[in-house]
Amino acid sequence: MSDATSMAEDFASGRSDPVQVLEQALAHASMAPGVFISLTAERARREAEASAARWRAGQPLSVFDGVPLAWKDLFDVAGSITTAGAAYRRNAPAALLDAPSVGLLCRAGMVSVGKTNLSELA
Repeated sequence: MSDATSMAEDFASGRSDPVQVLEQALAHASMAPGVFISLTAERARREAEASAARWRAGQPLSVFDGVPLAWKDLFDVAGSITTAGAAYRRNAPAALLDAPSVGLLCRAGMVSVGKTNLSELA
């Protein structure tokens, strides 16, 4: 994997695409038990496929369209539970909406891979 700027350059040149990068990110995430609290693979694949189509059309939402990112489990991501690393929050209802920062970066085309672990209520 490379940094976000290199990924964006590769998307723009056609050397890579967001779907390929996402699949690599998901593979790496699945090999890192304890790092991720949850993966949002279905959502991420939808976002990556849409991003790849935008790059092919020459109309990315931003220079970072298609770049995958993970959220600390303090941020609401629509459809997933925000535990803040606390056991008592594991059965909380899933978030109905993305947190403002999540929504902002998703509107820029970034791909939400999942939520990472943290110290309880950090």
